[in-house]
Amino acid sequence: MADRPLSILEVGSLPEEDREVAAGVLLHIRSRIPEKIEEAWDGVVIDRPLSREEIGILAKTSLPHRVFYRDSALSVDPVSGPFLAQKLAEYLPPEKYDTFLQHFSVRYFRGQYGERRALGNFRPNPAFVDHVRYLGNNRMVLSQRYGDGQTAVPVLTVRSSILIWEEQPLDFFWEILAGAGVLFSVRVRQIGEGSLDTVVKTWDLSEEDLSQPICLCSKGRGTLSITLFARGEGELSVGPLHTRYAREGAGVFFPGGERLAGRDGREAAVYFEPGDGKPPLCVYFSGYRTAEGFEGLHMMQDLGAPFLLVTDMALEGGAFYLGDPDFEDLIRSAICKTLKRLHFTQDQLILSGISMGSFGAVYYGAAFHPHALIVGKPLLNLGSIAANERLLRPGGFPTSLDILQRFAGSDGAETLNRRAFARVDAANWEGTEAAVSYMAQDDYDPTAYQDLLAHLRGKHTTIYGKRITGRHNDNTSAVVEWFVSQYRRILREDFAR
Repeated sequence: MADRPLSILEVGSLPEEDREVAAGVLLHIRSRIPEKIEEAWDGVVIDRPLSREEIGILAKTSLPHRVFYRDSALSVDPVSGPFLAQKLAEYLPPEKYDTFLQHFSVRYFRGQYGERRALGNFRPNPAFVDHVRYLGNNRMVLSQRYGDGQTAVPVLTVRSSILIWEEQPLDFFWEILAGAGVLFSVRVRQIGEGSLDTVVKTWDLSEEDLSQPICLCSKGRGTLSITLFARGEGELSVGPLHTRYAREGAGVFFPGGERLAGRDGREAAVYFEPGDGKPPLCVYFSGYRTAEGFEGLHMMQDLGAPFLLVTDMALEGGAFYLGDPDFEDLIRSAICKTLKRLHFTQDQLILSGISMGSFGAVYYGAAFHPHALIVGKPLLNLGSIAANERLLRPGGFPTSLDILQRFAGSDGAETLNRRAFARVDAANWEGTEAAVSYMAQDDYDPTAYQDLLAHLRGKHTTIYGKRITGRHNDNTSAVVEWFVSQYRRILREDFAR
């Protein structure tokens, strides 16, 4: 596999005029380091103990999960050790250095990218079309005999091509569940660039292979042609297909990102940065994102405190962090583990989010006893949001109907509305602050703010409300501005930051 070009700046071995910082540079510290650096390095390798002055420079120009040290004693050095811990640095044995360099550009590139193919991108085999049942955009379900029961036959193909190139492997994951009598496999073929039918590489993936994301490393540039095969008799349930820029084990979306997956393939992801290591832990739930990945990274970094990003990869842009008890426990456990890692208590926890993220903040906040909730454009009555699709907001948010079908089914909208507020009613909110900005003419969930007030009444909470004129997706900049201002106020007033 060919890597992207990599510049290695070995400070101390290059002439002074070559010591320039450029994007895509790995800094390898052997002697002194540059005193003036304009932007962060993509990675830093440290061979020796650092001075406090050097740590002051690197603290601003190195990123967590991208610092490496080649002398194991540095982790216990009284000066270098705390810096390495703050950057979540990784020990790099000398014998692995060449391999590290070979794969560095693939694993530690900047940015993130992920996308999903929904059910509309799948073309069933014409022989099976009459046996396909759609559960909204959640799943397409086939129930029948596939071929003679012994030989695998094509069930469906993916309509849209997926681009792939040698410099960027892809993580490939398809939400597929098979009944007891069905075995499935997926064939992925790479079609060469500029061709319609020249196959340059083929991956035959078994059911076991597809139990988790699998990395596809291409041969040159081209597009992927994908076919699902099955044999046996019974039910085959097919959900969205996911492709993401792979980091070959270094993380999901970002270096250090962690994938959380339920038994049914339901996915979320978390990403942690320790900031300055001082309370509180700030948890931010991403809003609705049609592109898969984390949201709010730079906003949370600017606060300086430890933070945990959470994102939801279901449906078109997320499913409000809902799932079965096992899946939801994965998110709760991720927050608990991060608190424990920092040696923080629950009253040193802030949960936050905007729009879809507001539901995550309130829903999972009820599982703790947090210091504060900070939410913008709250969405809590998920059943009502779906009902509003008919008259108040026709065609505005059709995914709300998929969420209703998936999590309430025939029980109806009111059942889904109660899902969040049952948690709120049962939780201990004494002493918790809630800072909420809401849209005066919200066309998604018009009563969310008033309903939250009603359910928090008598629970000894402090609530700050900000009314902003407009519908749900109007004036987002004002919502974000107030959201950040409340974060800064709470950090300043309650944590002396």
